[in-house]
Amino acid sequence: MIVGWNWDISWHRSIGRDTVWTPAHVAIYSALAIAFAYNAALVLGHTFGARKGEPALRVLGFAGTAGAFITLWAILLQFAAILFDNWWHDVYGLDVIVFSPPHYTLSVAIAVFHFGQFVVVASYANTAPPEQSVALRRTLLVLWSFLIGHQLITDYTWGPMQVRSVLFMATSALFVPFSLVMIVEYLRSRWAGAQAALIYALWCVLLMQIFQLFPASPQFGPVYHHIPFLLPPPFPLLLFIPAAAVGAVLYRMRSGPSWARHLLVGLTFLVVFTSVNWATSALMAGPWGDNRFFAGGYPSFVYTPGYRVVTLMALDGRTVALAVLSVGLAALSSWSGVAVGRWLRRIVR
Repeated sequence: MIVGWNWDISWHRSIGRDTVWTPAHVAIYSALAIAFAYNAALVLGHTFGARKGEPALRVLGFAGTAGAFITLWAILLQFAAILFDNWWHDVYGLDVIVFSPPHYTLSVAIAVFHFGQFVVVASYANTAPPEQSVALRRTLLVLWSFLIGHQLITDYTWGPMQVRSVLFMATSALFVPFSLVMIVEYLRSRWAGAQAALIYALWCVLLMQIFQLFPASPQFGPVYHHIPFLLPPPFPLLLFIPAAAVGAVLYRMRSGPSWARHLLVGLTFLVVFTSVNWATSALMAGPWGDNRFFAGGYPSFVYTPGYRVVTLMALDGRTVALAVLSVGLAALSSWSGVAVGRWLRRIVR
């Protein structure tokens, strides 16, 4: 799924919108088919087969695990979004925006899909004997890195220079701390968030290098910036640095008021995250970033003749107000991550 999703974005940016049977789309369909077969087998096994007497949820007469039902619902939602997208293009023509109604529906469905698969493995990890727990915990870190990556690539405000904007600071504060805190709380490891964020960065860099091996040229408009190969995903955010800082704060403040703990997490995240992004952005925008590894010389948006104009942070009232708001959003996101992490530890079916 993560390969097909990134491949599809690169295909649209390098070649244009093609048929429903592009290789990237086939990769996504294959992931859906594999996931459907496995999770449907789980439900059928709990309903009619050898797992019939095991703890399970009941939905519409079927029995199964929570993760299986979440995943199956997400698969159906993805197929509905794909049909919706084809209808949308037939009626309104091609579009190049990320957040059209069918694209947004598909994005939500893929996020739920990744979360559902995480819950499937979490239910195994919560009841597994000690000799299996290490492998399951590592699997959970990989699965959570997929959700982190999907969350970031669907943020329209992300770009080499856009990471310096107050809008990116606010949208990241609302969602990213949840991901980093949830995995720390669930696995009870201060380094879990940093490990998942590092895995995300590694697979993203790997995809960047692979995509640049394949030639491509625009076939369907409007692609204004012609690159002779598949455009790679943007260089990943160095999330493992703020993730390590967030994990350290969570473990140092295990006692005391909850609101103070989450406010400090929000403030720590905002300061470290923004500082790291500014440093990475300076590297990407300079001569050191204009190479195959960092891929800093390529446009992040190819559907307009020029480049997007980015309003950078400035020491003014608007930036200060949004920074204060972002700390509050990050604190709320942190509190949600702790709540969901504790809930996931209780899942056994």
